[in-house]
Amino acid sequence: MHNFVDYFEEDEVCDLTSVSFVSPEFRENLDFGVTDEIEILEANNKELIIDFTRTLVYENDDDVEPFLQVSATANFSVKDDFNDTIVLMSKTSDLENKILENEEFFLSSTISGVSLLISQVLSSFGKVPVITPPVFMSEDDEE
Repeated sequence: MHNFVDYFEEDEVCDLTSVSFVSPEFRENLDFGVTDEIEILEANNKELIIDFTRTLVYENDDDVEPFLQVSATANFSVKDDFNDTIVLMSKTSDLENKILENEEFFLSSTISGVSLLISQVLSSFGKVPVITPPVFMSEDDEE
């Protein structure tokens, strides 16, 4: 049996899909949270397309508001030797878990790029650049 990453070529293609920024009233010690999400956009016998979204939120007096959201897609080609097998994998209910278990292969360059872009966006508008971790932030990481 093969490791899940063995089914894919290592020539990931990453594309920025959206940036949304609303400048909050920053204070020097702004407390903010980071939430990450992935969505499988396509999983077939030729490719796997993953959408990654990182959202920064801050707490004001009444609620939590997002102020910066960046999304990117990561496209992976299925190796020719396995193009019938991946269809079976795409039907498994834990495909997202398989991707997160192999985060280094599937998400590291996408998350690193998004993290860098977040710092650049904030510093471009005169804010102190925020460095977010270049790893997937699960809900467990925030506690």
